[in-house]
Amino acid sequence: MADRAWTTSLVILTQDNYGALTLVRGPSVGDHGVMEPSEPIAHSSVASRVLALIDHTSLGDDDTPEVITTLCGAASNEYGHVASICTWPRFIALAHELLGGGEVGIAAVVNFPTGLASPADTAAEAAGAVGDGATEIDLVVPWEAHRDGNSTVVAEMVATVRGAIPDHVVLKTILETGELGEADLIRSIASQAAGAGADFLKTSTGKTAHGATPEAVAILLDVASEFRSEGHTVGVKVSGGVRDVAGASEYLAMVDEKMGPTWATSFTFRFGASSLLPDVVRVLSGSSGSDLPGATTDY
Repeated sequence: MADRAWTTSLVILTQDNYGALTLVRGPSVGDHGVMEPSEPIAHSSVASRVLALIDHTSLGDDDTPEVITTLCGAASNEYGHVASICTWPRFIALAHELLGGGEVGIAAVVNFPTGLASPADTAAEAAGAVGDGATEIDLVVPWEAHRDGNSTVVAEMVATVRGAIPDHVVLKTILETGELGEADLIRSIASQAAGAGADFLKTSTGKTAHGATPEAVAILLDVASEFRSEGHTVGVKVSGGVRDVAGASEYLAMVDEKMGPTWATSFTFRFGASSLLPDVVRVLSGSSGSDLPGATTDY
């Protein structure tokens, strides 16, 4: 399939009365595929859409219970709530104590960040997290093995983990698209993950040099569109470098154009980020800052 021709010069979006965004020119992309800060559109209606799609994330190596308590406390505010919080398996019981039974999902990363554990060990890790209260699993697939030519390892991993957790638990597969680079590799890993039972195709861990790019997201949306045409719902999660409402709105414009203006809900589209929520609150409050603590990480 030919690559989508997203250029590097966008600053213009338009918005219709239903909140759908139209891409006028391709997005501005800086080093490592990170959206450069800009304000192409920062209307509160767009920020409200973004808020409901965020997986508010903390995956610091030195995270503490206090950090996760703060993360969970920020998940809901006067403007609404995020789709989920995302953290390490060791903090899921705490997150469940704080958020369990509510509207905010609780996601645990597994096989994170390297993707090098065995399917059996990863399935056990996922099942343990669900036992502690996780409602969603973000699984790093063995992308390096896929890149090196193993054509079955990704499907085996996804199917093994899918079989170890209840059907209602959302399974997001982290494909590390920025490290794969080539369009054919991204398309094939996404198709294998979706075909083996993934609910979401996620770009990145945020722990490598290259995060989400418009080119990679366009491919994931193409795969999701193909599965939709066959009667299957597969979502897309953009993670790695989305730091503000302006950058998020550019991806939303891509989604609205490709999938239609009503497709992007928390069931089909997410942003994985640690520093996006403070900017959403800044836009919704009409202020130049936010009381929420920001972060400088890419996830």
